[in-house]
Amino acid sequence: MMLRYLLVSMATLFVGQAFGQGFSYEASEPKAIAPPVTISPRNITQHWNANLQNLEAPAPGGSSYQSFLLRQKQNVKPTGVGSTTLTNGTNKSVADQPILGQNFDGNAPGGAPNDNDMAISNGGKLISVINSNISMYDVIGDSLLLTISLDDFADTLGITAGMYDPRAAYDPKQDRFIMVWLSGNTYATSNIVLAFSQTNNPLDDWNLYSIPGNMLDGLTWTDYPMIAITDDEFILTGNALINDTIGGNDSWKFLFKESLIWQFDKNSGYQGDSLRFKFYTNIRYDSKPIRNLCPIQGGSTTQGPAFYLVSDRNFDIVNDTFFVLKVTGRYNDPTTTVQVNLAITDLPYGVPPDAKQPGGTFLQTNDCRVLDGYIEEGIIHFVGNTVLPDSARSGVYHGRIAVWDNSFACTGHIIGQHDLEFGYPAISYTGKYRYDDEAIISFNYVSEDTFPGISSVFYNGNTGEYSDRLTVKLGTSRINRGGGANQRWGDYSGNQPKYDQPGTVWISGYYGEFRSSPIPSNRNLNLTWLAELTSPDNTSAVSVNEVDAPAQVKAYPNPSSDMVYIDFESPEDKWVEIALYGLNGQLVKTFIRDEVKPGANQFSFSVSPLAAGIYVLNITGSNGIVASKKIVVGAK
Repeated sequence: MMLRYLLVSMATLFVGQAFGQGFSYEASEPKAIAPPVTISPRNITQHWNANLQNLEAPAPGGSSYQSFLLRQKQNVKPTGVGSTTLTNGTNKSVADQPILGQNFDGNAPGGAPNDNDMAISNGGKLISVINSNISMYDVIGDSLLLTISLDDFADTLGITAGMYDPRAAYDPKQDRFIMVWLSGNTYATSNIVLAFSQTNNPLDDWNLYSIPGNMLDGLTWTDYPMIAITDDEFILTGNALINDTIGGNDSWKFLFKESLIWQFDKNSGYQGDSLRFKFYTNIRYDSKPIRNLCPIQGGSTTQGPAFYLVSDRNFDIVNDTFFVLKVTGRYNDPTTTVQVNLAITDLPYGVPPDAKQPGGTFLQTNDCRVLDGYIEEGIIHFVGNTVLPDSARSGVYHGRIAVWDNSFACTGHIIGQHDLEFGYPAISYTGKYRYDDEAIISFNYVSEDTFPGISSVFYNGNTGEYSDRLTVKLGTSRINRGGGANQRWGDYSGNQPKYDQPGTVWISGYYGEFRSSPIPSNRNLNLTWLAELTSPDNTSAVSVNEVDAPAQVKAYPNPSSDMVYIDFESPEDKWVEIALYGLNGQLVKTFIRDEVKPGANQFSFSVSPLAAGIYVLNITGSNGIVASKKIVVGAK
């Protein structure tokens, strides 16, 4: 199928009208939230863990929207349109699987669903958030630092409505964390909590802000937050819903009002100043609101000031259209506009059926909205739930949209398996060099004969191959929280690069486990598993054998207790990574990922942060190690 696209232009800053296609939006003037409340998690001594909505968080889009989806899913049938990339060894050619590293049980049981998300720092501090609680870990020290409820963390804000839908992110440029969650699900109780860490240690002080969730005429509440970090800003999107009081089969049309975008100046949040921001409303195409905007973060690091958002027709049985929005500049730039583009994919997507689990019940897959994505070298990668076209089971849609030349061409792959159902994917970039098109996709799995667990696949865009499915965590029980035929299974999962270890990601997912309890709703639980995954193309970088071919390399002085200089030859322009490893193969520091020129090159670094001992400096290119040298650090 020939790819098609349509570029739609914007007209004005405050109210933009697309020529011929009716795209519109409104932008606020720059605003500010008052200075924050500052809290220190390590000093919180009273852990009440109170949560009225502990058993089940509000459904995305409200209960009437869930009712509409159930009716829509009854019409899902095999379409035969497109093909499925199977992950059970039936591909003609497959990439190698991701490599499983550290993995362990995550947060204490919380609400339903988990709403798994996580963030990990370069220093190995990991924050895992689910409905009702936050857990903080030191994965290098292999220790749990703190577990605290969302309510207790935000207690000083004086918000009393139940808290849910947490999100977490790590900023590799500023070495800080950001968290967001919601409170209340009526216009009278809705608030958005924003938390900015003051340091790279999540146990240190945080700056807490709250903004009202009833941003539109005071009659709506905010649902389903999504986040991204750019070079200078923190991006938040959410859906504005009207209180769920309208009856009838068409109530879902009237209760969803629109999706919103906030641009926050992240540095004012880190510093504890008045939090500066702008927000966008009335984002429509052909007079209809564009739903569920997924902000797209940089792949190998943050990008900006412009950023993208992706959405789709997320409750259609079959559709081939994606919306690609571009916000062109910073919140305080008067020339910033919002642009919308239509990307037509070569492989349609559609609403997935609910997934069968053992015991004759189902796990809810919600709609086929875009759930996660990143951009690297002008290509947006995104994932979401979809229907498998050949079996009408639930699978994963992986799309790629080229935006570097304003063509917005989209290609799609559907990841599925005949005997399993997949849901709630997340994706992270795992390339090591420029134009290295690789990713790890993680997702939940289940079937009528298989308990809910967690999986991942490796995508090698350089060859166009996907790996077979890797089981990250086996489930041991079906999910049953509070009874009912449809159990909650989502509504998203976590997946983030370890930015100082290119090729490595950490994920947070959902699995079922039976635990003995006198309370029926606490027996067949939805639990969290945290895991480290590494690209199979990353293993060559941990070699500790000295290699001098094909490039000659010299290191001097060696031993050294100060600066070390490395001279090496390159026969051509080449993108390389220069990194230091211990003799056990453990990455110590990634220094640079950049292009070297033909001929003589020199790299230098200080050994002052290193303990005395022997290390290996690897210079790695796209085809493996270019050169390496043992570095001896003397006593200081």
